[in-house]
Amino acid sequence: MAKDMKCACYTPAVGGLEAGSKGGYKLKCNETYSQPGVSDVSVHESKAKIKVKKNEQIQSDSDMNMDIRPRDDGNCIWGVIDKVASPDKNYPAKGGSHCTGTGWKTYGKFKLTSSDGNMVAKFGIQTTKKTYGGTIIYGIQNGTKVMVAACLENK
Repeated sequence: MAKDMKCACYTPAVGGLEAGSKGGYKLKCNETYSQPGVSDVSVHESKAKIKVKKNEQIQSDSDMNMDIRPRDDGNCIWGVIDKVASPDKNYPAKGGSHCTGTGWKTYGKFKLTSSDGNMVAKFGIQTTKKTYGGTIIYGIQNGTKVMVAACLENK
């Protein structure tokens, strides 16, 4: 069964992203952005929030970075896992506890892998109260990887 994902999507890609499931995920574009690389893109769920900075939305290499924070002060980020580089690894892998609801922490070098004609990063976030899966999807345009969606598991 495909996991429901809450996404911020590049406007021209919404129809293709929401049609069926992609890589075991059912994507729902709750927010949109009109052009990659212009402003930061963020997605949140009840206990975690991710942000892909504008300079990470257009990629020429094989990994990407993102910022992550808990959604409230009574909640902590205990671990973040790169599910491409370490698909079977247990938490925590990167970081350690991060317990401020207003401060972002950068997590880096999430590996990109080919999936359904796109390049994707897959990750997991363990908070005090919930564990989330997520994915960042890059389409290929003229040989460059351009972010078309940032998604967090809808829980």
